[in-house]
Amino acid sequence: NMMMKTWIGPIEDDDNIEYQSDDEDLVTRLLRVRGLETEQAQLDFLSPSFKNARHSPRGLSDMDKAVVRIIHAIENQEKIMIFWDYDADGVTSTYVLFDFFRTFVKFPTISVQLPHRLEDGYGIKSYHMDQMKQKGVDLVITVDNGITAIEESLHAQEIGLDLIITDHHQPLEKHPTAVAVVNPQISPDYPFHDLCGVGVVFKLINALAERLDFSTDMKKQLIYRYLPIVAIGTVADCVPLIGENRLFVKKGLEIINSKHPHMPPSLTSFLEHFNLHKRPITSTDIGYMIWPRLNAAGRMLSAYEAFYALRYTGEKQKAYLEKLGKLNIERKGIQDEMIKKGIEQLDLDKKILILCNEEYHEGIVGIVAGRITEKYHKPSMVLKIDAEKGTGVASLRGPPYFSVIDMLRNVAPLLDRFGGHKQAGGLTVKVENLEKLVSEMETYCADLITEEMLTRKINVDTILQEVDLLESNFRLIDALAPFGEGNREPALLIQNTIIKHKQIIWKTGKSHLKLYAQCGDKPIEIIQRNKGEDIDNYTLNESYDMVVSHRRDDQERWYLVSE
Repeated sequence: NMMMKTWIGPIEDDDNIEYQSDDEDLVTRLLRVRGLETEQAQLDFLSPSFKNARHSPRGLSDMDKAVVRIIHAIENQEKIMIFWDYDADGVTSTYVLFDFFRTFVKFPTISVQLPHRLEDGYGIKSYHMDQMKQKGVDLVITVDNGITAIEESLHAQEIGLDLIITDHHQPLEKHPTAVAVVNPQISPDYPFHDLCGVGVVFKLINALAERLDFSTDMKKQLIYRYLPIVAIGTVADCVPLIGENRLFVKKGLEIINSKHPHMPPSLTSFLEHFNLHKRPITSTDIGYMIWPRLNAAGRMLSAYEAFYALRYTGEKQKAYLEKLGKLNIERKGIQDEMIKKGIEQLDLDKKILILCNEEYHEGIVGIVAGRITEKYHKPSMVLKIDAEKGTGVASLRGPPYFSVIDMLRNVAPLLDRFGGHKQAGGLTVKVENLEKLVSEMETYCADLITEEMLTRKINVDTILQEVDLLESNFRLIDALAPFGEGNREPALLIQNTIIKHKQIIWKTGKSHLKLYAQCGDKPIEIIQRNKGEDIDNYTLNESYDMVVSHRRDDQERWYLVSE
């Protein structure tokens, strides 16, 4: 597992720098910080290949059982229903599985069903099973959910509905009763445990392709068609971008950026519609431009809109793309308002920051919790109260030092349902238990979180020296991408930078500070984002230390940015 080492500011002495060596080049130092010591490990990381990073799908729990049951359904023209979750991982998972059945297996009797975020809440319910049974469904396959559906799986068994669960979330003590439960979290024989929902689905369709004797050419087409979608879902679900996930995202982005002819036409027009086709796409673009639009549908209205935006092409798709654009703008407005008002109500002395309100928009509580945790470096819970039902539904987020799921397990007796992983989770609670829940969470966090944990750590990988300031080095740093969870963009410390000239630049309504500086004899440009008002903090011909990373302008020239 890759540990990003932390270096604690303020910048005082070189003992605090994670790794510095005058004999090694910049990229070797950065690879060492990522725990990659041997030449082979470094090569495998810089250019992951299917040969060295992909694992056999059969190592996943119950994979063989799932494949046998699905093939039986295909041979007997049974009715299959995919039951999914409403976030971007759920949407991409559904698209990949549904499209695989339609495009590669030419199987007509497959349909999809989604829980309604506000009426049904998260996950599959017993009444969903009843509805499917009435529709004549023979086999239900869950994607990106189902691992905690213990009662519901028993209900399916009682009414004679076959169930295959594919999920990646943490299990409870008990596992569901199903034909197959495919989940890396319960797969001791599978070497990589951090797949997301669409990653698990991709393994499933590869196993099916193997069993259905697809030709080599068809298996290649499968990769070109679905890896771009897998890449989007993987970045969107914030799973660590190492191991197999890194392979999926790196290769998926390469396929997108080469405009490969076998890529889904709907994805090509999606990117064109949102003006994302003019330059190479990165994991950051997925995080800021693609994922919010796919997620907006499930947050604001219904994730069916996002599914249709991937499923259809032409005029039909255009209507859904316009809808996603509108919903995303609407989401942003509500979110900004919730954050602004919420921050005023926080009790910042507490170790966990909690907001409860009847007015909140249930689809947006997760983003608000994420922003609060990011801003204050503390766990947070944002809860929407439904007075009519007498329940509260909440999203929780935690900083890197904290485990949300551990806290939820600790307060489980008070909850109707809960789920999640280390840094994010969700719960439903009866209103009469709410006060006790808040006090137990506050006590739990007060006992666990130390002042040292609350000290924000600056991650500095290594010192950027004058000799390192070469185009070839920055090209190699580009090869460390895709960046994201588990593989953070390198933070570099640049020392004794002399400021020669400074100016404020405006971009998209925000003011940034541009510094023209000198490191030794080399001229450099540093942009401090959203820091236009700090222009007077810098004196010309004085020297400063800064933590920076690099970017490229439209001419592909590198410059440095400091947050």
